[in-house]
Amino acid sequence: MKPDLIRPEIATLPTYNAGLALERLRARYGTDYLAKLDSNENPVGPCPGAVEAIRAAAAGMARYPDAGNASLREDLAAATGAPADRIIVGNGSVGLIGALFRTVLRPGDHVVTIYPSSGLHEFGAQACRAHVTKVPFGPDWSFSLDRLARVMADEAPRVLVFSSPRLVMRALRTCIRSGR
Repeated sequence: MKPDLIRPEIATLPTYNAGLALERLRARYGTDYLAKLDSNENPVGPCPGAVEAIRAAAAGMARYPDAGNASLREDLAAATGAPADRIIVGNGSVGLIGALFRTVLRPGDHVVTIYPSSGLHEFGAQACRAHVTKVPFGPDWSFSLDRLARVMADEAPRVLVFSSPRLVMRALRTCIRSGR
């Protein structure tokens, strides 16, 4: 392989550990009774309605779907009250976060995330040559919004990415109330 084929910021990223597949875990521990929760997997499988919707849509698989997901975004807008043009649909959070990073990050930009969290928050930012500040949870799993505010005051992040929706809402409310 040509030495300069891969961008240096990609070549120097640490290897991402996505965890073991369920079949390998079952073989390793010799049991069929495992609930693998480390990859946001559902141990009980998809809901029957989702399976039926997939079956119903299978006949149209020879055609590209609506790339803008207009119908889905309109349904989500009706359910949430958010404007449809403010809703983004993607193939999971990893794809959406990657698209966000590739769209808005420039070399040298600052990204803030929580720790521990998805390693992809850090890898994705580093792949765009941004630098990352990880704000850790406390030993009791508490989270210091003051520490987050200090990190953001030191250098305003271009992207703030969290894996905890409840924590996100608390952080956003705190930042809004403080005028940040």
